Amino acid sequence: MRIWIDVENATGTRQGDGPILSATNWRSEARLDQAGTFSFSMPASDSRAALVLAKSVVRCYGIVGGVITELGAGIVDRIEATVGNPTMLTVSGSDMLR
Repeated sequence: MRIWIDVENATGTRQGDGPILSATNWRSEARLDQAGTFSFSMPASDSRAALVLAKSVVRCYGIVGGVITELGAGIVDRIEATVGNPTMLTVSGSDMLR
């Protein structure tokens, strides 16, 4: 499935000149008794990686049944780099219930 991720600032304004298209995955975990979590990975070399800052909001979209659908959203808490070819960023945090 093709996914894309919008990055928003604290007021909900989309950042940058478009969504992150290079994300390789999106994972979210809902929890019954507390806020859930999310994570995604993307190449560190993507020019839009600079948009992903701590406390920004990220929203992941994909096409489900022919309809653009929000797959998850959350607040960025951690950004970790894994050196390799290419170097990848893993972005994670709590979902919007936080």
